[in-house]
Amino acid sequence: MKNNSSFAKYTIVFLLILAGFSSCQKTDTILDPTTNRMFRPITFTVSNITSTTADAAWTVVPGGTKYLIETSQDSLKFENKLVGDTIALTLATTTNITCTLLGLAPGTPYSVRVSCLSNDPAIKPSKYQQLYFVTSAN
Repeated sequence: MKNNSSFAKYTIVFLLILAGFSSCQKTDTILDPTTNRMFRPITFTVSNITSTTADAAWTVVPGGTKYLIETSQDSLKFENKLVGDTIALTLATTTNITCTLLGLAPGTPYSVRVSCLSNDPAIKPSKYQQLYFVTSAN
């Protein structure tokens, strides 16, 4: 009888947890509720680094419609911005975005960062996701 009692307790706890998950509501936009701000992309990478180019890639944030990507020649301070561009999301089914950074100097350190933006002016942009890399020498 004791085994059945333990089984019943664990079953009830499991069902309560399951009911809690099923009651969550799905939203189209993912926000940080404490700041009314978009979340930043979860993954952000720089790859295919050559002497003059590099590919920056990140995951799409649900509800994000644009992304601000900036490049700088200082180590994550962004006091010497070289490039700042906004990329609009055109495909709703896209899960990853890749942007090729052009015109980089050989053997030079760079910082790159990305922020998620919303079309709703009441929603703040995300905080930056940023990386540091060095282009290869000639």
